[in-house]
Amino acid sequence: MIVQKNIAQMTLDWAKVLYQKTGHSFAEYYVAYAQMHTQDFDALAEDLPNLQLCFELAIHQRQDSLIIRFWEYASDFLWFRGYWELYSMWGSRGLEAARRLNKRDKEAWLLSEMGWLQMEQGEFEIARGLFNQSRSIFERIGDTRGTCVLLRYLGVLAFRIKEIAQAENLFRKALQIAKENNYEGMIAETKNLQGSVARRQGDLETARQLYAEACKGYEATGDLIRLTGVLLNIGKLELEVGNLTSARLGFQQAMAVCHKVKRKDMLYGCHLGLAEVERQMGNHDSARQLARLARDGFGSLGMKRDVEAVDRFLKSIEK
Repeated sequence: MIVQKNIAQMTLDWAKVLYQKTGHSFAEYYVAYAQMHTQDFDALAEDLPNLQLCFELAIHQRQDSLIIRFWEYASDFLWFRGYWELYSMWGSRGLEAARRLNKRDKEAWLLSEMGWLQMEQGEFEIARGLFNQSRSIFERIGDTRGTCVLLRYLGVLAFRIKEIAQAENLFRKALQIAKENNYEGMIAETKNLQGSVARRQGDLETARQLYAEACKGYEATGDLIRLTGVLLNIGKLELEVGNLTSARLGFQQAMAVCHKVKRKDMLYGCHLGLAEVERQMGNHDSARQLARLARDGFGSLGMKRDVEAVDRFLKSIEK
């Protein structure tokens, strides 16, 4: 059946009554809509109230397969557009549904993404536990793509808690699997991460080369969303070597792509990067303004670690 746009204004109880009286499901309609528009984030944003309503209907009716499909088709949109509260709720419900259906592959993917969310929120030990559960399932069922992703995720976790040698080792293993299986996007992402390891170790030329290779990989696959991350890293690299003009240009270029794809988390990272440029140029008022924008943004996403970083930055200006 054709669902009219004004369904979003209906109460959930009335929608349930309609659901029970029809031979078709609003949830079925909108999961098909989400599948059709998986990469069209603007279309999903326009219909987000309907998607939310129908996801709740699928939960109410315990339609576990639909719950999982909603997650699969809309989770990227929820993440990259910054709807992290919904992302968490949908992911948790999806995980429950996967377990009820005994879908081990779906369970592993959901565990991995819930782990990443926990890591972004600074809950490192919770993230580690979820990652290890996910990796164990992927290895047991022989899913090389999943195993490659989890090696990368565990590497990011190791990097963030300053276990650099462990991160380097995990990224090396992930890259080997990605190359053996021609996972182009994962090759680019892993090179981006290896660039950050090299940067942390002071090998800036290697970092620059790896970032350049990651950029080429993303451009080849047309992945502008993830391109934002490596562009942000290039700006950070220029900042570290004291090229303030190049750093500012790099952050501005990254911001332009962030605005184009409407990616929020990386946008706030650019704000903080530009704030550091302004601070080093002696423009403290501009630095504070940009840092506060970053803090508000990170806070809206629940990114505790990044909020703490901005707080430290703001305190450093006051000294």
